[in-house]
Amino acid sequence: VEYRRELDLGTALCTTFYRTADTTYEKEYFISAPANLLVIHMKATGAKKLNFQAKMERWHFFGGTMRTVDNGVALWGQLPDGGVSFYSKLTGTAKGGRLYAMGRSLVAEDADEVTLYYCAATSFYGEEPESYVNKKLSEGMSKDYETLKEEHIADYQKFFNRVKLELYTNEDNGSIRIKNKETGYVWTSDLMNMDEFEFNNVQKKKARAA
Repeated sequence: VEYRRELDLGTALCTTFYRTADTTYEKEYFISAPANLLVIHMKATGAKKLNFQAKMERWHFFGGTMRTVDNGVALWGQLPDGGVSFYSKLTGTAKGGRLYAMGRSLVAEDADEVTLYYCAATSFYGEEPESYVNKKLSEGMSKDYETLKEEHIADYQKFFNRVKLELYTNEDNGSIRIKNKETGYVWTSDLMNMDEFEFNNVQKKKARAA
């Protein structure tokens, strides 16, 4: 089995690839702040290759799980002594095959592509969790997967792209060079001389005292 897992820091997208026999499976997922959803998109080479169960479980402060009328699985509960209540739901769509709720699980059978949507909320801010979750899922699922992904990336990059870190490499040996702006000292990743390391610390102290 070939397996690869990636996190793209520029887009906040996670991707998993794995190959078994003659089939390559790909899973892309992200948590969207604008939509307040976890979104997971799965596909495979060839038709009818996606068969799985996605189960909803919780062991502490657990109220129950049930299949919902809109082909989802809900899980809810409440903290002790009148604490906050919580509600979450998992639902999805499929191209080809079937995607249906059964007990605590969403079940995919012979699907070509599957997109899962998950939302959770608590009563901490005063809003009724079940109503909020249903509203966010309805809003999110009214858009196609690519639109949700584009909105997520645009929102994330507003914050991530405010800072840019450049690491300069030595073309001869591939080492990383970092310049200390206080002292002008340049550190390289292949530096193993402790005397030079101590020299850099001394120069930093002098710069701060000046």
